[in-house]
Amino acid sequence: MYQGSKARKNRPGKSMTISTSTQGSNSRSTSTTCSLNPELTSKRKSDSSFIPASPTEVYDTHELNNRDNEQPWTWDQPYRHDIPRAEDSDPWEICYELSKKYDDDLIGAWRDEVEHLLIFAGLFSAVVTAFAVESYKGLQSDPTESTIILLALIAAQLGANSTLIQPLSPTSGGSLPSPTTSLNVQLNVFHFLSLTLSISTVLIGILCLQWLREYDHDVGLPHKDSVGLRQMRFEGLLAWKVPNILSALPVILQLSLVLFFIGLLELLWSLDKVVAYLVTVVVGLTLLFLVITTVIPTFQYFFVHKSSLQVPQCPYKSPQSWAFHKLIRRIVWWHPRVVLGS
Repeated sequence: MYQGSKARKNRPGKSMTISTSTQGSNSRSTSTTCSLNPELTSKRKSDSSFIPASPTEVYDTHELNNRDNEQPWTWDQPYRHDIPRAEDSDPWEICYELSKKYDDDLIGAWRDEVEHLLIFAGLFSAVVTAFAVESYKGLQSDPTESTIILLALIAAQLGANSTLIQPLSPTSGGSLPSPTTSLNVQLNVFHFLSLTLSISTVLIGILCLQWLREYDHDVGLPHKDSVGLRQMRFEGLLAWKVPNILSALPVILQLSLVLFFIGLLELLWSLDKVVAYLVTVVVGLTLLFLVITTVIPTFQYFFVHKSSLQVPQCPYKSPQSWAFHKLIRRIVWWHPRVVLGS
């Protein structure tokens, strides 16, 4: 056992005593006491610019040792220190206001896009319906023609002189001819598929608006609970792919437009070639513009890597361009040597 004491003077008028005791090899206790000169203490109180010579003039050694031995704080423990804040301010309120502003901008942009798509889809559905009403008649037989054929068959069976009535029968088997042709089938396929996709866009858009309204609903909780509720809703929004569903709406509507264009060209080529040529040129340029603006961002990403080329960033970012970009990235990841030639 060793016990000793040591006294020294760091400054005139100040004395400090440190006593250290050690017992055994595994236990140690240290205590330090500081005594300051009253004149020095009064000088420190009166002079605001006074700077202590060492930390022992301000802090007790026991307090310093206790801070060194403190365990790390974990999230499930209460606050060890008060949160620094300005007067009359709540940090949860600040956090809530920031997240609320972010959500308002995000939800507002989604809501505006869906509402515009709903308006366009409604008008487009009315146009396609007008074509579908006329094209579906090609799938039905003419009632007048069917009546004439049936009367001719009845007369052929009842008449004695079948040689005069037989030419009225269109078929030797006595069955009614089918008025459906391949052109009628193709027109109805394109028109009704286009109409179905357009109405489906309206239905899914209405559901998305309902989801966004529920996400943005304020239940009047305290700021701390509101932040937690908002985070729970936001994580659910991402986990259930709501942004992907919203991004798919314009793609579905564009697919509906492409099908309508194909059906329109089929109809025009069966009626008049001059009109069909002109409309085909316009439709071809429109679809070419759609394809180019879809693939250019991906080509810039994969083939423009040198900063010396000074190529401006392509702004053609759209849901279909992002979908094409993800598809090409997967292909490159699966077959990098085939795609990149390495």
